[in-house]
Amino acid sequence: MVKVAEQEVIQAENCFDEDPSVQHQICLSERRARLIQTQANEDSFWRQKARIRWLADGDKNSKFFHATVAERRSKSVIHRIKSSGGDWLCSEEDIGREAVSFFQGLFSDQSGTNNFHGLDVIPKVVTERDNEELERFPSLEEVKEVVFSMDADSAEDVFAAVCRFFGGAELPKSITATSIVLVPKVSSPQDFSQFRPISLCSFVNKIISKLLARRLAKLLPGIISPNQSGFVQGRQMADNFLLAQELISGIQRPCRGGNVVLKLDMAKAYDRVSWPFLMQVLRRFGFGERWIDMIWRLVSNVWFSVIINGSPKGFFKSTRGLRQGDPISPALFVVGAEVLSRSLNALLGLRAFVPFKVPRGCPPITHLAYADDVIIFCSGLKASLQVILRTLDAYCSISGQQVNYHKSCFLVDRKLPLARKRAIARVTGFQERSFPIKYLGCPLYVGRAKLYFFSELCNLVSRRVLSWSGRLLSSGGKLVLIKSVLSSIPIHIMAASMVPKGVVRQLEQIFSSFLWGNSDFGPRFHWIKWAALTKPVEEGGAGLRSLQSIFDAFSLKLWWSFRCNTSLWASFMHAKYLSDRLPCQADVVRGQSGIWRRLVGVKSLADSHVRWVLGNGAVDFWHENWMGSGPLCDKVEIFGTHSVANFVDQGRWNISMLRHWLPPAIVSSILGISPPVSQRPDEMVWDLTESGVFSIASAYQLVRQPAIRSAFSAAIWHTLLPSKVSFFMLRLVAARLPVLETLRRFAVHGPSRCSCCEAPAEETLDHIFCNGDLPKRVWNSFTSGVGGRSCVSTVRHALAHLWRARDLRVFEGKGISSHLIHLRVVGELRDILSSHFPCLAGHRLSWEELIGLASRCRRASTVRWVKWRTSPILLPKLNVDGCSRGNPGTSGGGGILRDTAGCFVFAFSCFSGDVTSLHSELRAMLYGVKLCVQRGIIPIHVESDSLLLVRMVRGELRVPWFLRREFEELIAFRHHLHAVTHCFREVNRVADRLSNVGADSGSDRVYETLALLPLLVRGDCQMDAWGMPIVRRV
Repeated sequence: MVKVAEQEVIQAENCFDEDPSVQHQICLSERRARLIQTQANEDSFWRQKARIRWLADGDKNSKFFHATVAERRSKSVIHRIKSSGGDWLCSEEDIGREAVSFFQGLFSDQSGTNNFHGLDVIPKVVTERDNEELERFPSLEEVKEVVFSMDADSAEDVFAAVCRFFGGAELPKSITATSIVLVPKVSSPQDFSQFRPISLCSFVNKIISKLLARRLAKLLPGIISPNQSGFVQGRQMADNFLLAQELISGIQRPCRGGNVVLKLDMAKAYDRVSWPFLMQVLRRFGFGERWIDMIWRLVSNVWFSVIINGSPKGFFKSTRGLRQGDPISPALFVVGAEVLSRSLNALLGLRAFVPFKVPRGCPPITHLAYADDVIIFCSGLKASLQVILRTLDAYCSISGQQVNYHKSCFLVDRKLPLARKRAIARVTGFQERSFPIKYLGCPLYVGRAKLYFFSELCNLVSRRVLSWSGRLLSSGGKLVLIKSVLSSIPIHIMAASMVPKGVVRQLEQIFSSFLWGNSDFGPRFHWIKWAALTKPVEEGGAGLRSLQSIFDAFSLKLWWSFRCNTSLWASFMHAKYLSDRLPCQADVVRGQSGIWRRLVGVKSLADSHVRWVLGNGAVDFWHENWMGSGPLCDKVEIFGTHSVANFVDQGRWNISMLRHWLPPAIVSSILGISPPVSQRPDEMVWDLTESGVFSIASAYQLVRQPAIRSAFSAAIWHTLLPSKVSFFMLRLVAARLPVLETLRRFAVHGPSRCSCCEAPAEETLDHIFCNGDLPKRVWNSFTSGVGGRSCVSTVRHALAHLWRARDLRVFEGKGISSHLIHLRVVGELRDILSSHFPCLAGHRLSWEELIGLASRCRRASTVRWVKWRTSPILLPKLNVDGCSRGNPGTSGGGGILRDTAGCFVFAFSCFSGDVTSLHSELRAMLYGVKLCVQRGIIPIHVESDSLLLVRMVRGELRVPWFLRREFEELIAFRHHLHAVTHCFREVNRVADRLSNVGADSGSDRVYETLALLPLLVRGDCQMDAWGMPIVRRV
């Protein structure tokens, strides 16, 4: 369809070129519109088939999507497979029968055991209140939230089905029927054991499953051991790798039998989970019978078909296993795997077990796990290994799990005697492996990080690039691909491992080569260096990310995680390197690991942005940054060991004690800070974010080298423009286009005649885009009919088309008329404007009509009448508002209290200092509430036009860290606030005018009578009393 439409457009263009009449212009416009619609439909179809969501609009990517789908299909097609008897099967019927036989056997429980004696390690930790929350009927809003969080390519009315399930109904086959898609685990799989079965659950099934998974996720941090980091909120995969790397860095420590690392491979871990075992584990934890029944009905009533080369084969019922692709499966798996975690941790109480040697004061670590990826740490003594194997055998016998002894391995120090290594291999049945070894996607190694440790990462990126055909993508498409796909591949490793700078340079070289592409003669010239492209668009770059800066940002995150001390890794590092010292006193130590060097390297920079919001004042007075200007130990020569609370006496600063230890200037600064009187603990915050929570985005901006920002550079990358046009403009502005004028700077010489003009002229950028015959005609066509008016988008599109015309003339010998360039630019602008101004859609407009109509277009707006009303709950209403001139800037607040009849009680205006608008809103509300409480006018109804503040008071949004002290004061009056509601700004005009009065006056004032109010405020107040409506435009 697209090829036919393209041919029709070419024919219409040729006709218009020969005879630029109105009739031919209309015909060309119609055929171009038909081509655009056909391309959009094809793009949408192949985008969905390719499952790609990261390419930007504006480029026609159907060919790329088609190639991606073709590649996926070629990988998923099974041409032949080896049967269980070792024979090769080639026909689709034989392959289908073998698949059904294999997976039916895999999902069938053959143990039949009812002996669950190994579950004594599971304590009862789930409370009755937890069970009530798990088992309650879901609300429509909760189901809606789950539905909206899922893929938009599916849709179904599910609320009734969810309610029936919670009511005890069995799910019908139409819902539980599941198709298995086989994903190869190796490049050339030979049998079905080398495929990963991914379940395609029905939409309703996923909704129910995700609803239960969300509820269960809230309890997992309290019942799952810290050794397990998989699928538990607040725990990260990187923490397990970091701790494993830290332990292995000391594998050479002297220990009886030597230190040993056992890396387990669990065969088909999800597919072998025993359902009765899982239900018993849930009971031991204290889950209610109704919840267990819902889990049983969800996992046990499953029917499978296997997709072989696009066709479903078989239809059988499973009797064990958790579906990979079911939202609740990961959570249920780690619940079952908790039996192994607690069993291994219980070995520390046995005399026969000798743990892995760790530094003095550090907690012993028996194992680490991420779902089914388990790594065990122990000594090489026979008794230790045997007790571990007995624990594994007991766990496997009741859970259905199976250790793959052929793929499992052990690792030891290279200096361990050969006899000991052989004894370990004989006892365990595992093979010995040497470092480095891959764990959780990262290389585990001993000693310093070397380049070849990360060769697999570089090869992965290279293979990904080679799997795409760069010629199917424009430069804009490649940019988006680098941002969304290639740059994300090394993120996981950078978050945890010590990546050498040489690896970073090699990866960025691959990115750059992909962007600039290759020709028949080799790699193309890289016209702009990579460092310039990694600048933000506002600074003249392309908005790509520097991998080195990303690595440095993750280093800051590691320090933040270390200081938070909420993970097993952080606790171990505190015990190993700090002992009784504070994190801010950390320093280089003898025998440190590479991870510790990485942490200490960013300590100073990170701690300069770590602050403390005082609560009970337990934070260290001298070494922590609780004042906001740095730790006090850097400002004085003599200091002690005190907490902030030690300098507080009966809720006030102990001035005499402060003066004893500190100079007058610092004492004065401290007296300007509210003393800690709260019972809540002090809170550590990251001062580069409003929430106080660390973010990689803020850290990245901190570590990168900023440049001068330019509005012109930002305009190049306007959101309405296709990325390829923006990238072309970036090259044009930087004079990085291959004209002879530019090539001379690289010692390239050749003929300099312009190919687009009849008269010989030197090919320069000015000539191609401004002074040549073709550009003059193009610019005249845009300016002659509209009195010289144009727009920036027109210029950018026209410049891009002029460059394409030059390339066609130089490389293909084809010419394009100025009329055709004009029409193409107008067509592209019409498409852009139509998406934002629907009134233009479907119109075949000339340039003059388009500019004239677009200049009159306005976004649709509605008008409604609003007015101030008394409180509907018959309480005095306090209206408050704040303003900030600059945000932050000179700020003020104001408010007015009126009784149940709408009569004036009092009003106020206050000066808020140099703060943000939200801060001034909060201070105004706090000021007004305090006045009401002092006068005994309680309870009250508070109204504000700041939706953010209202939602914070209601507990719906997180309060910025710099507002928390004042916000706590406001919340202390919560029992006096019967209602806190939002109103439109037009309704809140009295408080708005008073806030401006406060900002102008620079002082606070309370107005006891209506006559004392400023004239304009008095008039607005009277209009509210009369019930006069105000126009609000939306």
